[in-house]
Amino acid sequence: MPRWLPTSPKHLEEAEDRVLSSVKVPIEKYFVEIFDGFQIRTYKILSTNGNSSKSPLVLIHGFAAGAGFWSLNFDELSQEQDVYAIDLLGFGRSSRPKFPNDQDDIENMFVSSIESWRKAVGIVDMVLLGHSFGGYLAVLYSMVYPNRVVHLILADPWGFPERDVLENYFSKWKLCVFTALASTLNPLAILRAFGPYGPSLVSRLRPDIKERYERLYGDGDTRVTDYIYHCNAQEPSGEIAFFTISSIGFANRPLNQRIQAMSPQVPITILYGSNSWVIKFYNFNYVRSILRDSYIKIYEIKDASHHLYADQVDEFNRLVIKACNSVRKKMESMKVTQV
Repeated sequence: MPRWLPTSPKHLEEAEDRVLSSVKVPIEKYFVEIFDGFQIRTYKILSTNGNSSKSPLVLIHGFAAGAGFWSLNFDELSQEQDVYAIDLLGFGRSSRPKFPNDQDDIENMFVSSIESWRKAVGIVDMVLLGHSFGGYLAVLYSMVYPNRVVHLILADPWGFPERDVLENYFSKWKLCVFTALASTLNPLAILRAFGPYGPSLVSRLRPDIKERYERLYGDGDTRVTDYIYHCNAQEPSGEIAFFTISSIGFANRPLNQRIQAMSPQVPITILYGSNSWVIKFYNFNYVRSILRDSYIKIYEIKDASHHLYADQVDEFNRLVIKACNSVRKKMESMKVTQV
């Protein structure tokens, strides 16, 4: 990286270690090789209750994030089953390849990377949880590989609404201005352009995230903002892919138009924050009306923003564990039926 940028893979590794230092359960951290020699950064936490025979919970982070963002959740979520968390291809400490320019090819590359990772790790099936952009990819993966997903959990997922909903919030001329600005401004590029001032810029631009984690780590602690900075000051691989398949923050091909292809055999739990920007543009009850033959549970988490897993840690963990346990009960009932 240019010397103007105070970052390196080593800096990111150290930032990752600091973010994970508060986790009490042992974490196995390693790289998993997938196709073309690319690597996926992986965390594995064994069940503290010895329930490793259950389908593991696999966590997929959102845009501009990394697996370390789940640090507040690992201890409790790993009580009932093994937990895996990965850095998506192009993000965090995973490989940062040059993605294709075509939308379908980009999505296929993300989905294939998750499937290649699953095979390499040896997971038969899983509870798949995706937050934000990770939720978008989790939906795409589940539509292609429904037999590998025993339960799909979407945490404030990105990519459902269609762009025309903006017309409900902006007049025509304001929408034109907003579109022009959003199309030219990339906050992560600005972050890199600020060079040595980038780390402090994260705290100024996202004081909400800083304050959210300071409640746990103490005032003035910079481990999370440092982690965010070093995740996004590296080569902008996944970031470029994201901007290729989106426009002004909306998916070019919204999931609202595509989720009808989801197999009814995949149970779905949707969690959203009562204060999240996502629900201003989309009502998740539409998913229930589209997938009439599917098992769908929708929960609002009070006083939570888009980052609901950090705003209301206990409630988020409780609902995720509830969804995971519903899989166990379903499996047990199937065994009884088979007998």
